[in-house]
Amino acid sequence: RWRSASSKRSHPREAETEREQRRLLWSGRLTVSMRAVLGVLYAMTGFAKLNDAWHDPHVSCCVQMFLGSVANFVDVRLLPPVLLRSLPYGATAFELGFPLALAGAHVCETTSRPGAARAVLRALTIMGAIFHVVIALPPPPMSVYPFSMIMAPIYFQSLLPDDVRRAARTAAAWLRNTHVL
Repeated sequence: RWRSASSKRSHPREAETEREQRRLLWSGRLTVSMRAVLGVLYAMTGFAKLNDAWHDPHVSCCVQMFLGSVANFVDVRLLPPVLLRSLPYGATAFELGFPLALAGAHVCETTSRPGAARAVLRALTIMGAIFHVVIALPPPPMSVYPFSMIMAPIYFQSLLPDDVRRAARTAAAWLRNTHVL
């Protein structure tokens, strides 16, 4: 609550604590909001993939993007056809499973199982990062690099907010010590 100008000034330590509490509350709300955005985004993209064309490896952009990503590293003719047939199903399963895993992490957080929630959120972050790197690798016009770069901060802020907070504090301390700030 804001104090009026006529009220006694609080001790600087109390003001800092109040500021930190407001910052943590805002960060918590941001985290929940970003998780909701990610959950809805993945649910909708997964639902949109529930069609025959997406799952046909001969026309699915999923397969084409994967081939474009690995073509510089392996001879794509040597890739097993079962891998190419399974890629669209794997992408669909990931995108439909992501919101369910996110909801499971939320349940773990609210039922005093933060270790399990952290493990799920870290796993989602790693899988999502790999997924977005792979779809950003193909050369244009197949690459979705801008989309992947937009998703990166959303992933990290919404899934690993404590890690982001620690990294930001470390970076700020380093900048202060190098007299940049």
